[in-house]
Amino acid sequence: MYLNQPPQKLTLKDLLRKCYRKIQALFGQTDFVPSGHFYSPIANNKEIEEGIANISYDPLCLYGIDLRLDSQLKLLKAFGTLYQEIPFSEEPTNNLRYYFNNQAYCHSDGICLYSMLRLIQPKRIIEVGSGFSSALMYDVNELFFAANSLGGGGGQHKLGGTNKTRIFYYNNTY
Repeated sequence: MYLNQPPQKLTLKDLLRKCYRKIQALFGQTDFVPSGHFYSPIANNKEIEEGIANISYDPLCLYGIDLRLDSQLKLLKAFGTLYQEIPFSEEPTNNLRYYFNNQAYCHSDGICLYSMLRLIQPKRIIEVGSGFSSALMYDVNELFFAANSLGGGGGQHKLGGTNKTRIFYYNNTY
């Protein structure tokens, strides 16, 4: 063992973790948080049933909240024009940091962030964290905005770079 220490006895938690990993290997990755957790986009079954049973509102009648549905639909259509140019694939590739098949920031998150970056073209981004969203932002910046070493713009668009500030709790390769 490490530094000549005797091996530690496996706890129940260690054994359960090994079993869980084997189940994941057999049946595929499960959600990284349970449904209903604040990190999960999926409500738990009880919340869904309660919501269906208590449908008594019209989203157009939410007092004090302007959903600007027309503006949201217009934005969604603008996102749609960028969809064909999405450079990302399901699995990791050698030339991109981001890929869709990950536990933390997958399809809908990635497509929405990609579309916002391309459409809005922010000059500065401050992000708290350092994960797949950072990887996506770096890829989009390099492919579509950043000047490359040959003196031209990134990709086919010459728009100038996005300045990105990250506040993170661990370091990675991005």
